[in-house]
Amino acid sequence: MNVLIIDDEENVLAVTALIVRTTGHRAYTAYNPQQADQILTEKKVHAIILDRMLGKTDGLDYMEELQARGSQIPVVIFTAHMSPNILPEAKRRGARHFIQKPFRPDQIRKTIRLVEKEHWGE
Repeated sequence: MNVLIIDDEENVLAVTALIVRTTGHRAYTAYNPQQADQILTEKKVHAIILDRMLGKTDGLDYMEELQARGSQIPVVIFTAHMSPNILPEAKRRGARHFIQKPFRPDQIRKTIRLVEKEHWGE
C-alpha cells in the first residue's frame, strides 16, 4: 500500500514515514497541498495521513477539495489541536480515522492496518 503523509512539520513527516515503512508499505511525504497534488498526479496512493493544520491551510478543506475532484482515497486526520468538535467535524467531512498528536508508533501501525482491512480486505 502506498501512503501519502501530508504535514508541515519535517520531524513529524520523517517519523511517520519511518513507521509506515516498518509496516511494509511505501511512504510518500509532502509539506503542503501543492506538493501533495504533485505526488497524487505522479504516484498511485492508497491512503492519506493528513495534518489538520498545514500552516494557514485547513487540512479538512484540502480533504474536501480532493473529494470534489473525485478522490476516494481514505484519509486519516492528524491533529495536535483537540477540541470536542474536531472528531465529529472530521468524520462528517469524510475522514475515515483520526490520530491525535503526539502519537505512539503503534497508533500509526494500527490505523494503517484498519485502513488496509476496510478498503482492501487485507
